[in-house]
Amino acid sequence: MIYPFTRMVIKGVIWYQGEANVNHNRDKYQCTFLKMIQYWRHIWQNRTYFITDPIFPFGFVQLSTREKTGKIIGGFPWIRWHQTFDIGYTPNNATPNVFMATTMDLRDDGGGIHPRTKLDVGYRLSRSGLAIAYDQKDVNYQGPIVNEIARDSDARINVTYLSTFSSSIELRNSKGFEICCQEKQICMSNETAWIAAPANYAVKSPITVKLTVPIICRSKSVHGVRYLWKETPCPFKQAAVYSTADSNLPAPPFIQFF
Repeated sequence: MIYPFTRMVIKGVIWYQGEANVNHNRDKYQCTFLKMIQYWRHIWQNRTYFITDPIFPFGFVQLSTREKTGKIIGGFPWIRWHQTFDIGYTPNNATPNVFMATTMDLRDDGGGIHPRTKLDVGYRLSRSGLAIAYDQKDVNYQGPIVNEIARDSDARINVTYLSTFSSSIELRNSKGFEICCQEKQICMSNETAWIAAPANYAVKSPITVKLTVPIICRSKSVHGVRYLWKETPCPFKQAAVYSTADSNLPAPPFIQFF
């Protein structure tokens, strides 16, 4: 399908991720997605006689939502994670010139798979494209990304973010964070091991979210923290963390084991 177009000189690619990979080689997606990007860059450069940039910009829309209850976890969170090559955000060191639009907070209807608010999807992806593909360094293009996770007491965990163009983050509500205080293998295989950890602002740091450790996990080691780890993790534009420099840029989902 794509090969006939590889004779055309291009500036870059925009990729809209569908949901089929959720049930088809999901755990290989980190590798296959990366290899596809690398192969496309290679074949396009060769077939356009080295005119197309060998690291042309590649932008993608992170997998959105499907079910409407907000209770199903399924494979959607893992595909979103694998789209970032298991790092949680783009661009990153896995491969250059890759950028994305986070969309898991744009579900606004009862039965649709893809966001109806295409303007929001286009806005987020275009901001990333201006910053990465066109090197416009004054463009704010991504929500806050996790910089550090640390336990500061038996009852609290601090999640500290990096926020482009801002020294603070917006905490829109307390929902979406979960912790696991069982062994890593159990955390990875048993969804019932994860417990909600309500979030609040840290008093002394405007870029830190303080998670309340549930009583059942106090005096135990925490082996995992995750955020927005559901197929449909929140109502429309009601994720917990957003940029204060641009309220339409949410923090992407993440998972981290210790």
